[in-house]
Amino acid sequence: MNLVARNANIHVTPLHSAAAGSHAEIVKLLLEHGGDPNAAQDGGFTPLHSAAQNDDRESVEALLEAGADPSLANDDGQPAAVVATKGLLLRHTGAAIVAVTLDVDGSVVLTQDGAPVRTQARPSRHSHASGAGDAYLAGFVLARVAGAELAQAARVAQECATRAIRHTGTAVCPALAGLAPPLAYQHASHGS
Repeated sequence: MNLVARNANIHVTPLHSAAAGSHAEIVKLLLEHGGDPNAAQDGGFTPLHSAAQNDDRESVEALLEAGADPSLANDDGQPAAVVATKGLLLRHTGAAIVAVTLDVDGSVVLTQDGAPVRTQARPSRHSHASGAGDAYLAGFVLARVAGAELAQAARVAQECATRAIRHTGTAVCPALAGLAPPLAYQHASHGS
């Protein structure tokens, strides 16, 4: 069954609508009748993105059992697994900001109100990957304390992680040395 509704260039399947509306029984029925759990609508959103965004666990489970791929990213680079955990991470930690490192896939920084900030990692041999997470965290915190905006702090942190894994052995992140003057200037110019 390949039902598609078109409205002014918006590609939405009934499965998307059921998942977005948190109608788990309808999601299950559509899946039983051939609904595609990985169909992407405009923006790259799959039914799993919609169910996860609404914290609809029953629909999420049904979609996963039917073969939904949690690693499929929407056009903003957000895998459904990240969308699924955003609300959960923010609620359960009580944090205003959560940074999730994604190993060779970079990172994503989540907030309650803003769009996720995504960074990409530069490839490195896996044997040199030790210390990237610590360097990322240190770079992110120091950049934020210095007054960097969220997206800039995420880029600084990703650069720290990248530099940390370039060489074998204990990692040191010299990335902040070159960023300290611009961050200090930005911090001073904001009157903080």
